[in-house]
Amino acid sequence: MTEKKYQEWLSDQLDEKRDQIKKRETELEILTNSLERDRQKERYLRKKCDRARTHRLIQYGAAFESRVPKMKQLSIPKIYDTIGFLLDMPEVNDALDFLLEEGDP
Repeated sequence: MTEKKYQEWLSDQLDEKRDQIKKRETELEILTNSLERDRQKERYLRKKCDRARTHRLIQYGAAFESRVPKMKQLSIPKIYDTIGFLLDMPEVNDALDFLLEEGDP
């Protein structure tokens, strides 16, 4: 192989390697973008669940407060204690079980 042919061959090899690197960089960029989209989707779905839970808890609190206005005067720990006391009563648990079996219309 002559020196000129060898240089051409090396140049071709170098071009081929550069093309491979460029292709791999493009693939890496695509995968990186896909990963970021997946992370954003996960954050969005987590926030959506958190907002739904917050909304539900606010509704529960509002429903409870509207039925028992005196509870506004209690501290949060006292409210937890009171609810715990109520839920320890067999009649309350039986009523809850009945409501859960009946289902929501």
